[in-house]
Amino acid sequence: MLHHRRRELFPPHPACLKKVAGRYRGRLSLTNEKGIEGVYLMKKYEVVVNEIGESIAQLLIQDMLVLFDEDAPTDLSGFAVCHSKGSFTEQVAVGDMFYLGDRSYRITAVGHQVNHILNQMGHATIKFDGADLTRLPGYIHVKGDDPVHISLGEKIVIAS
Repeated sequence: MLHHRRRELFPPHPACLKKVAGRYRGRLSLTNEKGIEGVYLMKKYEVVVNEIGESIAQLLIQDMLVLFDEDAPTDLSGFAVCHSKGSFTEQVAVGDMFYLGDRSYRITAVGHQVNHILNQMGHATIKFDGADLTRLPGYIHVKGDDPVHISLGEKIVIAS
C-alpha cells in the first residue's frame, strides 16, 4: 500500500463534471482560489514532454499518440512523444483520467501489458477512440476531444 500520494487540483473532464461526487467515491468537486472548479485527484503517473517526433502529426490524424521515455529506441523516436522519466505510483485503470497539458480524457480501456511497460520504459500507445475493449496489450483507449497539438514542456498525467 502506498502511504505517500500526491494530490492536486485538476480540471475535470466536462462529461463527468456533475457526476463527480456521486459516481467517484472519495473525490470532491472543488473550486480553487481563482474560482476555477476542479476535481481533487490522485496522481498515478506524471511526466513532461521533452521531444516530439517529426512524424507525430501522422499519428494524430489516426487518433493515436505513442509515448516513450527519454530512452526511446532511436528508430521509434520519430513517431513518438518522448518524455521525462516518470514516477509510477499506482496501476492505470479504466475510469482514470489522462491529461495532456490542459486537455483531459477519460480512460475507457487498458491493455494487459500497459502497467508493466509504462513503468519499465515509459511506453504506451494512447488511442483517442473511446473503445471499451483493447485488442493490443500496450494500448490505453481514451474518450474526449482529439488532441490538435502537443507542445514541448507540457505535462502528461494519469490520475484517479
